Amino acid sequence: MKTELHCIERGNDLFPESLLHQDGGFSQIYAIGNIGLLNLPLLGFFCSTRCPGDVILRTYDIAKELRKDMTAVISGFHTPVERDCLDILLKGRQPVVISPARGITDMRIPMILKKPLEDGRLLILSPFEGKERRMNATLAERRNRFVALIARNILIAYAAPGSRTEQLGLDLLQQGKNLYLLDHQSNNHLIQKGGCLISRTIRGQIYF
Repeated sequence: MKTELHCIERGNDLFPESLLHQDGGFSQIYAIGNIGLLNLPLLGFFCSTRCPGDVILRTYDIAKELRKDMTAVISGFHTPVERDCLDILLKGRQPVVISPARGITDMRIPMILKKPLEDGRLLILSPFEGKERRMNATLAERRNRFVALIARNILIAYAAPGSRTEQLGLDLLQQGKNLYLLDHQSNNHLIQKGGCLISRTIRGQIYF
């Protein structure tokens, strides 16, 4: 199993280009797994902790379609809906990048992640040093900014009004990032600011 920890610094060819021209203060990243997944057009996925029930069910359906479409997804997979979607994605064969809001030095690999690591379709990625052993709100916010920089497109299933997720979405729209949302009235505050609705073909395939 590929559990070796890699530290990738600025100047390394593997360091994501999207981090080079930003002021986020990310000078190195830490990785376990298939580093080559960083070359894929990753979809960043976010969802607020508290979420309307019908949005939750629709988000699960979206996760199943992303799995079927072999879409490479990056997320912290921390909120309840995000964790459930990780379980859905891991049942497929598409690439997944998990970004914990803490350091991953000496990280114990959960059993559910071991097979995807062996298969080379999983990457655990963190911008934090090993001394950051516990997640907190500040690290979670920085992690979300990090994920948003790495991803080519962003999908926010639900951003509660006044939440950090909503503020992230507003900031991304201001930066010109491709932000996609479920067509639901609860997302109108971001849709009205310029967020795009998820589009599908008649076969159900999602396009970003």
